[in-house]
Amino acid sequence: TWLFNMTMPLGSRMNNVPTLTASVNHNSNGRTGEQVGISGSAGDDYQYNYGVTAMNYNQGTGSSMSVNGGWRSPYTNLTATYGAGKHYQNASVGMSGTVIAWQNGIVATPYTGDTFAVVEAKGAKGAKVGGYSGIRIDPWGHAAVPYLNPYEMNEITIDPKGLPYDVELENTTDKVAPYSGAVSRIVFRTSRGTPLLIMAKQTSGEVVPFGAEVYDGADTVVGSVGQSGQIYARVSESRGKLTVKWGSRGDQSCHINYILPPQPVSGQNNSIVRFDSVCGAGL
Repeated sequence: TWLFNMTMPLGSRMNNVPTLTASVNHNSNGRTGEQVGISGSAGDDYQYNYGVTAMNYNQGTGSSMSVNGGWRSPYTNLTATYGAGKHYQNASVGMSGTVIAWQNGIVATPYTGDTFAVVEAKGAKGAKVGGYSGIRIDPWGHAAVPYLNPYEMNEITIDPKGLPYDVELENTTDKVAPYSGAVSRIVFRTSRGTPLLIMAKQTSGEVVPFGAEVYDGADTVVGSVGQSGQIYARVSESRGKLTVKWGSRGDQSCHINYILPPQPVSGQNNSIVRFDSVCGAGL
């Protein structure tokens, strides 16, 4: 009895390269078989998978083949297979996943398991949950994270890459230690507003002091001053006044008026608003 098996990648790239497998086997009863197949995955999150296999055996068994494919969508996992051989054909389709409902909403995931975390991040549609392929925040601001280890501290992270410019995550990491079979709720707070990048100078020509805080009309901190008088702030109004403070005295503050350009039809800002301004007193 002997078996020869070979596996090799069909390409030199690191990701999404199809794999070829081939084997020949023979046993003491004189039965010999050959098998060859190609399988792989595709997509940025490896959400597609496929495979083709062909087999041939002697002693009357004959040849057969099978084809399979799958798609792990954001909400469910879909699979399909088809096989054919001597005197038979078969086909199957499947769908699997998990739906979690609670008093504030409902979320679906292509994964199944016992211990989950429901992530809430309002307005963060499309943000990727780190460490879990294909899990992103849905249009309603939710995601279901599977495979948590019960009675252990599990770290949940959100990658802000790809978020609209008018949405900012106040925190990107949180931890939870769930019971076995529990569904935990984790809230990532977000803030919405148009981001501004202002190169500001005082009326004297000096740059605004580094580290100064920026307040909006409601006296809420919306940003700070970086190096060379560069102000980064996030505002919710289309026009208004920002107050920059670097001390408690009256001469340790200045004001900047701003007017935002027209917003895109989609309602989402895809860039930071940049401009130069003079930060003066009593503007």
